[in-house]
Amino acid sequence: MNDVDVFILAAGFGKRLGVFTEQIPKPLVPVHGKPLINYHLDRLLDDGIQRVIINTHYLAEKLEQHVTANYGSQLEIIFAREERLLDSGGGIKNIEKFLKHELLLTINADSLFGIEFNLARFLQSSRSNPENPLATLLLHAHPEAQHFGEFGVDFKGRITSYLGRELGLEVSRRGLLYTGVQTISRELIALMPEAGSIFSITKETYPRAFEAKLPLWSEEYLGYWNDVGTPERLAEAERVSSDALSAK
Repeated sequence: MNDVDVFILAAGFGKRLGVFTEQIPKPLVPVHGKPLINYHLDRLLDDGIQRVIINTHYLAEKLEQHVTANYGSQLEIIFAREERLLDSGGGIKNIEKFLKHELLLTINADSLFGIEFNLARFLQSSRSNPENPLATLLLHAHPEAQHFGEFGVDFKGRITSYLGRELGLEVSRRGLLYTGVQTISRELIALMPEAGSIFSITKETYPRAFEAKLPLWSEEYLGYWNDVGTPERLAEAERVSSDALSAK
């Protein structure tokens, strides 16, 4: 498991959560008393990950202090503090200098998964794909997929429909959304704008790759998922059993 770099995107403001993020950054918002970022860090530890990169911006010191105090003795932690928000793509390009491996796993700090999420299996699938995709996105069937940004895939898992764009290939599944977990090749990162640029990987990098017919792949996740983006979504997460969310 230590032949992959891991990056947790944790720099955003979390404005839609209102009062919940006035005093703490979104990754520290608790669900069943446990900060969101802890769910990811506990899972990474359980899977044998030893090194993680985390970007910070809003209330950066609070987040960095929390992670260091609770995980500094167990993980090698690299904080990439952004003086200005670089968005998802810019954040990834910004940490290129810290990468040691050919594969990068990125995780949105506000994505909450059930115990059904098997990180080791997802990584193995990404590594062993004979098509050598530039990226593999973890997708999830959801009735609001069109609101979040809908994906379609063929029967092998190749992304063939992307945010209203069609590749002209068979689409066997629609109604899928991006969960906030993906693996990215160094080849794709090399194609991104220079470090310091502000851009979205989903709105800018992937559309260009898609239009160029470069291989983008997917794995489907069938368990519980929540982006914890609003007070309503946070309340929904609290209604789920804590045992169903704990990293195993």
